[in-house]
Amino acid sequence: MRHRIILPLALTALLLTGCSGGDDEPASRAASATASAGTVQQARGESGKPADNPVAQRYVDAVANEDVDALAAAFHENAVLNEPGRTFRGRDAIKEWAAAEVIGGRLTVLDDTPKPDGTTLLLRFAHKGESGDGFRATYEFTERAGLIGQLDLEYA
Repeated sequence: MRHRIILPLALTALLLTGCSGGDDEPASRAASATASAGTVQQARGESGKPADNPVAQRYVDAVANEDVDALAAAFHENAVLNEPGRTFRGRDAIKEWAAAEVIGGRLTVLDDTPKPDGTTLLLRFAHKGESGDGFRATYEFTERAGLIGQLDLEYA
């Protein structure tokens, strides 16, 4: 929930700061604020496009904000996460996995393909401390009661 408050506050601060200058063009100030907000998002690791699906976006935001509790809360209590060679069942197991392997990493959404019961994200992920761009992956989100009911990960 913090991300929904912080970004509007940052934009407001940028707009107010821009108003004190000599620029009389509100549109150019707004464009500048939007560009600055994009820079803030990229610095947090949220580069790329946002996910079109709000359930998947909660996951993306939690990774960007390095918030393992928010990431776990995005999953249904009986969710299943499948990655090659491993399966994690339940929110607690998924939280442990995320704390060890996801939080602190950089996730970039490259594409979002909706499906009837969720969405599939094509993304790039780099583990914490990993140099370079990381690796490409496909994350298939299946919704359950407005949360992630199943997440299937495939690495390229």
